[in-house]
Amino acid sequence: MKTLILLLAMVMLVSCVSRPWIRPYDKTEQDFQQDVAQCRYEAQVFTQSPGFQGYGTGRAIGYGIGSGMENGMRMVRLFNACMEARGYRRK
Repeated sequence: MKTLILLLAMVMLVSCVSRPWIRPYDKTEQDFQQDVAQCRYEAQVFTQSPGFQGYGTGRAIGYGIGSGMENGMRMVRLFNACMEARGYRRK
């Protein structure tokens, strides 16, 4: 479980650090921080999945890693789409 959380955090960090967001002219820094928090929350809510049971230890670990990577990428896509819908764009 710790590995999965670490992997998700790394995916989010790499995606957020690689290219900064450009704010629309009518948005303040406070608006930006609120939008980031809201988009991050929405992306996390929509990528939550129920616990997985079955397959045995070896397969479960593989499933967990693959599922975690998939959820991490989905979370990044949802976060980016949310930010773009609010008028932000990447540098």
